[in-house]
Amino acid sequence: MGYWIYHEKATLDKKSNVDACGLSSLNENKTDLGLFEKYIQKVELKVLVDTVLVVNNFKLFKEEKLRLNHQIFHKSQQKMIEKHILKNKYNLLTKEVSTNTAERTIYSFYNYETKDGMYTEKIFESPFKDCCAEFYQKYFSGINYSEFSAFKKACELEYDKWRYPNKEDFVNELNLFKENLIDKYEHGKSILSYF
Repeated sequence: MGYWIYHEKATLDKKSNVDACGLSSLNENKTDLGLFEKYIQKVELKVLVDTVLVVNNFKLFKEEKLRLNHQIFHKSQQKMIEKHILKNKYNLLTKEVSTNTAERTIYSFYNYETKDGMYTEKIFESPFKDCCAEFYQKYFSGINYSEFSAFKKACELEYDKWRYPNKEDFVNELNLFKENLIDKYEHGKSILSYF
């Protein structure tokens, strides 16, 4: 399994390095809203409007055209791409570009909405797969946890000789987890999740 673990803290400040979560998303992730009540405010939520995929070879272009539900172009169709963007007024939206392989580029266009929610600041994120079995039985992927016991249990990593070349690497990762999950934990502010 290739999980990632996240430690975030609720904040009232809208800084450049914070994420906004709407109430519906917080409810879906079973966030204890009573605990974070003082952080609930009007937030600017990024809302995906559309995605445009640009591929670099014709074989992939044909395959993706049949498989995906997005607007797809070949890189040689620059004029058509520009026309599509202008026609749909995507040039007025926020654009994010991600090149996940050498074969394709994804253009995502976003709008912003103001809704009730909460800002969170990312404190720690790391690959996560060597926790004790008890952790996975008690805490579920995609759920937000705020109790200290979840943070503490997430630090109960198990040594795996296939993942760690030597015991020292394991100890270093264990210390990294304790420093970022236990030492930086703040009741009523910290949120733990893994996906």
